[in-house]
Amino acid sequence: MTREIWSEIIGTLGLRATRDNDHMRTITALAFLLFAVSMSSAEGWLLKSPYQPHTKMKWKVVTDTTVSEHAVQSVVTHILKIASDVDGKATGTLDFTDMEINGNKSGFDAPTWDMVFARDGMLTTAGGGPDCLRQLAPTTFIYPNKEVAVGATWEATLKFDENGKGAKAKFTVLEMTKLHEEDVLKVKTTLAEESGLHSEGLFWLSKEGMVLKYKVDVKNWTVAGSGIPSLDAKLTGELVK
Repeated sequence: MTREIWSEIIGTLGLRATRDNDHMRTITALAFLLFAVSMSSAEGWLLKSPYQPHTKMKWKVVTDTTVSEHAVQSVVTHILKIASDVDGKATGTLDFTDMEINGNKSGFDAPTWDMVFARDGMLTTAGGGPDCLRQLAPTTFIYPNKEVAVGATWEATLKFDENGKGAKAKFTVLEMTKLHEEDVLKVKTTLAEESGLHSEGLFWLSKEGMVLKYKVDVKNWTVAGSGIPSLDAKLTGELVK
């Protein structure tokens, strides 16, 4: 075999090896990129309270319950306004508007509740006292104020009054998913009070920590000022943008 033929064969093999190496480098680069993306997703989000001064949030809240063997559905808009933040405590007001009972507009004029949130979003003051705190506790999200990923858990203890034994709240990040095309964290919650209040729910939160939606089943629930000792109910809330 002539030197020219050997040179051509070696050159062809070298070119093929170069192409194979380029191909492997491309595959390796893509694999590294995918790995980096998956690691970035696994690192999670910094989940902290969004209750900043001069913010206003509205949720449409639907409550399904039974009173004296009659099914009752109420629809009301919760309007939360944060006025200030002093020493880590966010203060504001909560209004209840556009109330309907079983499809009929209600003439009930609900009072405005004063609200105080701790740095982690826990309610420390609401309306006229302990019953108001108990009413809102199942649908109030408490933040870990740290980065969380799927599987992360945290707990908090709520106190409704000085004599109460408190309620234990637990949170578990189930998944990163989408809600109306927006990236969200889906979090499971439970709340248990030794005196009876109990709830289980799901919350969908934005990257900014805003509660976009929740679904909560609550037992032995207190509705402040209703005169009813306790209720079992299903609560669904969705942020109005």
